[in-house]
Amino acid sequence: MPGLDNTGNLIMIGGQTSGVMLNITGAAPATLTGDNYLQGNAVLQYGSGSITAIGSGAVLDLNGGRVGLNGQGGNSALTHLASNAGGLHIAISGGIITDTFFSNTNFVQVDQGVLALGGALVNSAIFQVRGGTVSAAGVNNTGTLTIGNFGAATLNAGHEFRQTSGSTTVNGGSLSAQQVTVTGGSLVFATPLTSAAGTGPITLIQDSLVEFATTVDGGEQVGFGGPGTIQLDDGFHFAGTIFHFTGAGEAVDIRSLSDANHDAHTSFNIATNQLTVFGDNGSVTLQLDAENYSGVSWSAQPDAAGGTFVTASFAPGSQYVFFAPGQPVNVVAT
Repeated sequence: MPGLDNTGNLIMIGGQTSGVMLNITGAAPATLTGDNYLQGNAVLQYGSGSITAIGSGAVLDLNGGRVGLNGQGGNSALTHLASNAGGLHIAISGGIITDTFFSNTNFVQVDQGVLALGGALVNSAIFQVRGGTVSAAGVNNTGTLTIGNFGAATLNAGHEFRQTSGSTTVNGGSLSAQQVTVTGGSLVFATPLTSAAGTGPITLIQDSLVEFATTVDGGEQVGFGGPGTIQLDDGFHFAGTIFHFTGAGEAVDIRSLSDANHDAHTSFNIATNQLTVFGDNGSVTLQLDAENYSGVSWSAQPDAAGGTFVTASFAPGSQYVFFAPGQPVNVVAT
């Protein structure tokens, strides 16, 4: 077939041992249109060109199938795929390897296989990594991103994962990045967080929220570069390190530590940089990083859920605090 301009439904279903191929000798469309379903051992092959975008209203559903180019293996016709404004579903045994960034403005679901992007992932809509692995040279999420909805999944964000608005939820698997920056919206770890996940230091800025629904091991670091809230649903099993907990607008909400009697209080051990919070049903000790916390004080009050809300304040005139380990900042009294 010399060319294909699909504006309807293209359905290709291959068997386990026998396949089906639609060989288009002409060029692949730069923008994919129509609904394109490739199941089992099904191959949609083009003679030249490359699909660079999935258009608005279009669907590419790779449920075992692939989109090839000029007899090459794998999904070679998707090497330059840079955007999705429609629907992309990936459930394959192989992978899609691109040489460019990828922008999603509609819906992407990865159930199985590998999506390896040559640049950054920018998501402003719905992106679900329910299985398999997605890797990118950085991630900027302003939409709704979920990882591991129904099992193990991996999002490898490279140097930085940045949440600027919207929400990211890790339900299973891992979020791997050298550093994680949350400047808006929420980042929720609904599964235990361990150092094996490769989740770099998490920094909150601009009234953002990071929630740990369950356990966190001692290899994890989370802290503040500005206002924000760290929510510990199970504070008794939080073993991570909190850094730069020093100023107004910075808070740790310990949902598991009751303050129903409105008498929660704190105690700080300057020798170990450990902040202990006492509530009605026990105490939680938070390990702070190796900064000089002179001039910083903490107070506790009930939160909206009956837990304990801990806030920090800094007294001007103290010699210094650190905005990052090893980076002293002089403070002038006012």
